[in-house]
Amino acid sequence: MVACEPDGTVLGSVRGELHGDVCTVGRLVVEPAAQRLGIGCALVRALEREFPDARRFEIFTGHLSEGPLRLYESLGYVRERTQAVREGLILVYLARQRTGRRGCENAVESERWDARTD
Repeated sequence: MVACEPDGTVLGSVRGELHGDVCTVGRLVVEPAAQRLGIGCALVRALEREFPDARRFEIFTGHLSEGPLRLYESLGYVRERTQAVREGLILVYLARQRTGRRGCENAVESERWDARTD
């Protein structure tokens, strides 16, 4: 799934994989110059719509990734555990049950972000 400008410039992408009723969210990336514009939020929302049978969504990021952690928590993801990978790198695992809560209420929502599957 990608987010693009009207001219087709890719600004971000995310992927997900369904395992039973759990969707593993992976590789959410947004072009640095386009961060904090609501693109990450729009991509995660679009991904969640793409997997209507998922009852749970799981994602992880590094413990120093403040922006992504803030985004995921604003979307209703809750920290469940951490895993030390090597010195200086701890992964934070977050999850969210499918509920009516959408999150990112303060994010800029814009028609200009075309989040679609590719």
